[in-house]
Amino acid sequence: MKNTTRFTAGIFTLAVATGSILVPSAFAEDAPECVTSVKEGVSSWSIKESYLNYLTMPITRGEVIVSDGVTIADKKKGPFEFTVDAGESKIESESKGVFALDGTIVIHGHKKGDKWELDQNISDVKIAVDGTSGEIIADYSSVKYPNPNDEAPYTADDEVIANVTWDAAPSLAAGDVDLSGAKVTLTQKGASELFGGFYEVGQEMAPVGVKASLEEKCTTPEPTSTTSSPEPTSTTSSPEPTSTTSSPEPTSTTSSPEPTSTPNSSSSSVKGSSDTDGGLKGMLDKLKEMLDKLFGNNGVIAALGLGAAIAIIAGIANHINMTMHR
Repeated sequence: MKNTTRFTAGIFTLAVATGSILVPSAFAEDAPECVTSVKEGVSSWSIKESYLNYLTMPITRGEVIVSDGVTIADKKKGPFEFTVDAGESKIESESKGVFALDGTIVIHGHKKGDKWELDQNISDVKIAVDGTSGEIIADYSSVKYPNPNDEAPYTADDEVIANVTWDAAPSLAAGDVDLSGAKVTLTQKGASELFGGFYEVGQEMAPVGVKASLEEKCTTPEPTSTTSSPEPTSTTSSPEPTSTTSSPEPTSTTSSPEPTSTPNSSSSSVKGSSDTDGGLKGMLDKLKEMLDKLFGNNGVIAALGLGAAIAIIAGIANHINMTMHR
């Protein structure tokens, strides 16, 4: 019984060391996921003061009409004041983002009969920021001027009409952001279509600016398990290892016949040796049977793990060794 007790404890210790016995899984709380977004803001752009002044001259008899969230402080020089659409704006990083602006601007000039020869419509304006560079993007419709052949107007959707440059890369972190004083130059589409050839590519326009309030919102995901375990059904319950932890009764192999009843000492020695050999053969047969169970179809190994199986075999071998040397 004493040997069996030591053997069982050895199996338990080795099984724990090899990870065959499950312990409760550890859980780790993932880092919060934070997103920066636009809370509110305004943008200011005069397009070009000399252009607005030209529209008010007697020869032009032009007009400027604003609606849908944009106003103009002075129709002769601007600026146009746009409301930033927080829902349509997006902050991708501390140096990259897009500010969507509400508002529609209609510019007319040179009326001939019931038509305006100069006729522009600008809407869905966006200011894109990427480090020190940026773009002004817009939808537009613009009639060619002059247009003697009455051609259809130029139209575009989300077209880059101007390039923007800042002296230093803006920081789009949570808090108040001021992107004022950016240099603006016309693109090919902006010069040839939106302004109908009035200006050349690269023409410098009025500076553009954005002032906005940014906010950061963080969410914490559900904690996830940090340890993966084998199938819990096969690892938490094991088949009864009764045949591996208890030794066969060694009464017939370890006790010798009373010497007083044996007339010949040599014959009793032969008989004892025969009995021992028989008991050893029985235990070896049992060991073979257990090995078949352990390794056949990986039954016990799948349940207890390789470490525990090795410990069991080592314990049996130890028992046999002790039995032989009693």
